[in-house]
Amino acid sequence: MEPEARHARDEQESRRQVAWAASGRSAMAVSPMVAAVVTQPPSVRLTALTGRQILRRGLNRLVNPRFLWPRVFRIGLMMWGAAVLVTQLTRDLTLVPAVILIGSFLVPVTCLIVAWEHRFAGGVPQVSTTMVVRAATVGGLGGLLAAAALEQLVVHQNLGMYYEVGLIEEAAKLAALLWCARMLTGRTVRGGLVLGASVGFGFAALESAGYAFNAMLTPQGLSLASLVDTEVLRAVLAPFGHGVWTAVAAAAWFAAYPSGWVAVRRSRRRGAVPTSSPDLTLLRAEAPAAPRRRSARLVAVAAFLLVAMLHAAFDGINGIVLTVLNLPHALRTGSLSQLWSGLAQGDLPVPGSTLAYHVAYDVGLTVVILLGLSALFVARQAIRRREAATTRSALPTPPGLIADGTRPQKEL
Repeated sequence: MEPEARHARDEQESRRQVAWAASGRSAMAVSPMVAAVVTQPPSVRLTALTGRQILRRGLNRLVNPRFLWPRVFRIGLMMWGAAVLVTQLTRDLTLVPAVILIGSFLVPVTCLIVAWEHRFAGGVPQVSTTMVVRAATVGGLGGLLAAAALEQLVVHQNLGMYYEVGLIEEAAKLAALLWCARMLTGRTVRGGLVLGASVGFGFAALESAGYAFNAMLTPQGLSLASLVDTEVLRAVLAPFGHGVWTAVAAAAWFAAYPSGWVAVRRSRRRGAVPTSSPDLTLLRAEAPAAPRRRSARLVAVAAFLLVAMLHAAFDGINGIVLTVLNLPHALRTGSLSQLWSGLAQGDLPVPGSTLAYHVAYDVGLTVVILLGLSALFVARQAIRRREAATTRSALPTPPGLIADGTRPQKEL
């Protein structure tokens, strides 16, 4: 090979290595392992992330997760386990409040942080951290107190008891949320989803603490095992209950009413139309025309009734399963009146083997959970479509095109 050709090849190789090194500078600031992969040629990079490096990357994601909620859940779970262990060993009753509070608040607070971390849309926070904390504390406690007072006055032992409970609790949580957001002038659908989840999980945490305290008080005395069993069961079901239902209802309600009632009243007093802040103008819930506003309000009412029905089915799944299992025998013997009476009194027997009852119970509870998650998924898809459409409408129109993307017609 000629010296000139060899020199040109060496110079080209050195330039290629310098280019690969330059492309990996940003990766070096993130992780040396990633930089070692990025700075290699494509033929080597395909086989680089194998074996030990893949395992190291997975362990790194577990130790240093991208989001905050895994660390909160991991630390809280260790604290709760330590509290339960020390309480069991020492039999010290002063540690029982710690077990109740940590075990009842662990999963709801983790889910609350998940909602808080998803409050951004297009890099813009739809709700502030202060509003999220206020919704979880003031809204959750206010909803719980209002629901408890109304249930004591209204609910009685009857066939519609669980639906009454669902209506009252969902109305109390939604009213508490609307009171917390009464001054917001730019209520977005994503903001409604986040704030609704905040109120729901705050409500769920306080309610779980009450259930855990009641489970500890048994006829044989204080039972730590019953307390732990109740907390574990409530923690497993917490992500699929109050937070999901209130989030769906609040998102639909914010879509129908983009401004709080105090903000609307103040704007009418001043003779101005309520608008959102400059940061929220791009992704705020637009005030629709009269037909669209009417349909949005109907959707909000339908979403509220849906979540109330899901709440009632979640609470009354035991009665539903027992009714379904006892219905064939009641139809054969003509004892439907006894069936309804037993259902109203809450003393229906378990027919046949308990295995069929447990299977039917688990299937029914799974169906209710999936329906709630489906409603949440529909709300998220609607939010993404709304934000995408709003973002496209906010982009500048290219020259020579009108707003809908077509070219203007020439006048004849």
